[in-house]
Amino acid sequence: GILPRTDVGVPQEPIGLSVIVPLMQSLADKIIELAVKKASQRGVCVSCGPHCGTCCRQLVPISAPEVFFIVEQILRMPPAQRAPILKRFDEIEKHMRSEGLDKRVRGLGDPQSDNTAVARDYFFLGESCPFLVSESCSIHAWRPIVCREFNATSAPSLCADPFANKIQTIPLFKRPSMALALLASRLCGIPPALVPFPLIFDWYEENKLLEKRSWPGKMLIENLLEIIAA
Repeated sequence: GILPRTDVGVPQEPIGLSVIVPLMQSLADKIIELAVKKASQRGVCVSCGPHCGTCCRQLVPISAPEVFFIVEQILRMPPAQRAPILKRFDEIEKHMRSEGLDKRVRGLGDPQSDNTAVARDYFFLGESCPFLVSESCSIHAWRPIVCREFNATSAPSLCADPFANKIQTIPLFKRPSMALALLASRLCGIPPALVPFPLIFDWYEENKLLEKRSWPGKMLIENLLEIIAA
């Protein structure tokens, strides 16, 4: 298939990594939409839907630009809306600490770490995403790209234990979630590792200086498209 033509407005002033996230979200949606369409032509349909939030208990990994983008969205919320979200992040971190899981989650960037074992143990903590409301995503428009990529085609009941059951998903010819991580690595000289979602505020505090960096908009977008094409 072919992605539809898209016009992109490029800011004249220098921009930070978070500014390019909505563009990548839009491009990711188009890539995923194309993959879903190709699958449907083979008679394969997505089984995910509203109020189907089992996967929202998985250890979601997101890129550095998405950390900046999502934290910025939260900090812009009115205090009454922001407070319960921050409380949920705190509760999840305390639960991880009580189970001895917080250090293991922080070590996911280590090549020696067993990502599958950590992901499994986190899933069975039973902690839902801070943005899950009535088993539906409350930030669907700006949810992480890796969440957009996860489109199950197998029976929803199998998602109750994604480590014991074989979950079938829509295959993607590109993984948009990795593009932003590679862009941040290229421009900032940081590892292209993805950040565990429950720890985004910790990572944000440790890397605030990166948020203040900026680059010419044209150069930033050209680099992103080059990474995607490669």
